[in-house]
Amino acid sequence: MKVDIAICTHNRPNELTLLLQGLRTQKHQEFDIFIMDDRTPNGIQSNHNVMCLINRLKIEGHKIFIFNNGIRIGVSRLRQKLVELIKQWGDGELI
Repeated sequence: MKVDIAICTHNRPNELTLLLQGLRTQKHQEFDIFIMDDRTPNGIQSNHNVMCLINRLKIEGHKIFIFNNGIRIGVSRLRQKLVELIKQWGDGELI
């Protein structure tokens, strides 16, 4: 069963790095990752460790979608916005 993993973040690159590394070590590897950034200064794409893990996950065959929110809206509204995007773009069970 394929799953879509929704991750909302704001200014937590270390925690995101640990989360992505944890996903790499899971036994179930049929997943895609959707990340919504709530206006982190410089964005998550500027963090070297996060981008290395994202690139590694892509090499391993996972689709990864990164969305940057234009204005900071908080975790609840951000999560709802991400769920709507996953309904459009995703092809697995939503987690």
